[in-house]
Amino acid sequence: MLTILPHIKYLIRSNDCVIVPDFGAFISHTNHSFVKDGILFAPCRQLGFNEALRHNDGLIANSLMRKCGISYDKAMRIVAEDVNALKVQLRETGEAYLDGIGKFVLSEDNLLSFTSLQNMMLVSGSDFFGLSDMRLPSLDSMDDDEDNAAAHRKEFIYFPVRRSFFRVAASIIVLVAMAFVLSTPIRIDNHPDYAGFKSVAGASDTVAVEKADMAAVKDTTVAVIENSKLQKLSVEKSEANYYAVVATFKSERQAKLFVQQSSIDSLEINNDGGLYRVFAFSGESYDDVRERMEESSLLKTVPDAWIYKKRING
Repeated sequence: MLTILPHIKYLIRSNDCVIVPDFGAFISHTNHSFVKDGILFAPCRQLGFNEALRHNDGLIANSLMRKCGISYDKAMRIVAEDVNALKVQLRETGEAYLDGIGKFVLSEDNLLSFTSLQNMMLVSGSDFFGLSDMRLPSLDSMDDDEDNAAAHRKEFIYFPVRRSFFRVAASIIVLVAMAFVLSTPIRIDNHPDYAGFKSVAGASDTVAVEKADMAAVKDTTVAVIENSKLQKLSVEKSEANYYAVVATFKSERQAKLFVQQSSIDSLEINNDGGLYRVFAFSGESYDDVRERMEESSLLKTVPDAWIYKKRING
């Protein structure tokens, strides 16, 4: 079995397009529900294949890196070896079957065709998992059901319940609750308080309290001044507008999982425009970020790293 096959099946569930470098792309599209001949067909996702899309989008390589804990270059070598083996099988036998995905057939005119499995909805469309087609009842059948219900209505026995019964029950519940609250014991302190006769001790206590209050006010003033300085520094700090992106995900969970499993240090996540971009470092200008990328070993580890400019809301 191909090493990249389980990764392709996993990526298809959460991505509309998964590209196999130098081979083609698996593309899924949604078929909405519709009614035909009294049957409500459930929505589903169908899988197709486009041989023209062959560039590397990094999805399969990043999945191999996270799963196997290997470098990007080694992951790309594994992808290239599996693609070469798949091409050899197509040339020799004229067909190739991918378990759980579909079947490829290479014609005599060297044209590649793809047929997805009928149960592909379970693999590529988890949002529609469990939905099935449903037959809608006709008006005639609904009229027959009403007639049958009217005919058997005499078989039901009704027990009349007056509304006054519910009012009495509600009153009883309120009385029980009030009795419980009013009967709860409340502790009353009857111990007498005596005034002190030693005025000197009272004066010393007052002085101690005043000193403590002055120290608290002094500490509070210093804390307010330090907090204002920190706020001023945070306001004066410029915000980064350019990011060296190494991977992009649709959910925050996937981005955090990539950061935990990546061998690159100091990775952070930027959420802009509904996507979660994992970046190595950022800067105020494009040239600053590009210079840091060239000076560091980032491009050697992730050759597909690119620079993203933050959107400015105006």
